[in-house]
Amino acid sequence: MYVDYEFVDWTFDDKNYNITSIMFESRTRLLTVNCMAVFMYEKKRISRKTFQAVTSCNLIFDGGVVVDNNCCTNDPNIYAAVVDNNCCTNDPNIYAAGTLSKYSRRYYAEHMKQCYFNRTEIGNTLGRYILNKLMRSSSPVEDDDLFSNCNREGKRLVPRYTQPLSVSARLPGKINYMSVKKPGVESPLHVAMTADDYGQVLTSGDCKNIDEQGYFRLHLNQYNTVETITCLTTKELEKVNLTHLWGKHEKLLNNLVTRFEMVTIGDLFAFFAEPWSYALYHDRFDKLSTDINDILRLVTEEEGTSILEDVISKLEMNRWKRLTPAQFHDQHNKFNGSEYQKTPLRLTPAQFHDQHNKFNGSEYQKKVTEKVLEFLIDNYNYLPMYANPMAVNVILAGHEVSPMFNNT
Repeated sequence: MYVDYEFVDWTFDDKNYNITSIMFESRTRLLTVNCMAVFMYEKKRISRKTFQAVTSCNLIFDGGVVVDNNCCTNDPNIYAAVVDNNCCTNDPNIYAAGTLSKYSRRYYAEHMKQCYFNRTEIGNTLGRYILNKLMRSSSPVEDDDLFSNCNREGKRLVPRYTQPLSVSARLPGKINYMSVKKPGVESPLHVAMTADDYGQVLTSGDCKNIDEQGYFRLHLNQYNTVETITCLTTKELEKVNLTHLWGKHEKLLNNLVTRFEMVTIGDLFAFFAEPWSYALYHDRFDKLSTDINDILRLVTEEEGTSILEDVISKLEMNRWKRLTPAQFHDQHNKFNGSEYQKTPLRLTPAQFHDQHNKFNGSEYQKKVTEKVLEFLIDNYNYLPMYANPMAVNVILAGHEVSPMFNNT
């Protein structure tokens, strides 16, 4: 181990596409080490050249380029966002991008630094700000987020980013690695796993023997929603498809927990490659989920028939408190075998069972069913594996005269 050395340079072999040696220096010595690969764990820092470029433009620097909740610097012509670490400053209308941005201290948002969130989502947000700036005559871009008013005059809320963080790499030995996790400041794993609300972990395969079967780790939070995905395999990863699993409830994943407990899932890679899951990977599925949520939030004119109002009234009756484990196990015996025992809500088993019965056969269920069928019919060319009325009619066309359905 070499202490008090700093990285200087490396020697790269263009033919074999690998690093052959690396150079370090201390105050008194220059050190060259031959190697086959290099793994860097040093925290990213801002170089002297970048610092000089920022300060020479009279921008405020406080461990990063200081921005407001619109990604604006103290210069109205300069924007900064976490997208890349290349920053141009030689043009009067500059849009700087890099991990060097930081919210002003007046927002008290150290935990909301953009380096903790999805850079593509931040780039899209920055694009909307720039679009509104360049096209003032056009109507502003609408945002359905609850915090969309944070950018109004006088507001001091920073934008909220919700998309997951995805990291993938090809490791030595032709091993493919991918990790998908929730955005925000990350807690150490050993600390997070000790929390009562950590949830549960489903795994398949073995890290020590990934040649035969890849390693797949799925972490479900206390609401049975996918919070972390970790994959390690020698096969090619369907990165885009697997990323779509993040944020989905286990019931939406074909009753994942029930099937896993029944030991019917031996390989999570194979399970999520089955035809039932293809709708989850469709680029319009998120729009379908949003439409269904809008339907369930609708308030009916007839009092007592609205799901939203009914759930809120039950939660208020319970004073928004969750049942203790003892209360939970004591009460759920009356509904043993129901879905409640795997759904840790703030409703009692009786309230949950009552709410479930109200939904069955209601107008809400009819509209949700219509919306799902509309989605499947509109995308039948991409999702032919799902049954829908149109597909069934095609299959049964002419069945009256078919010998398969003729008793004679």
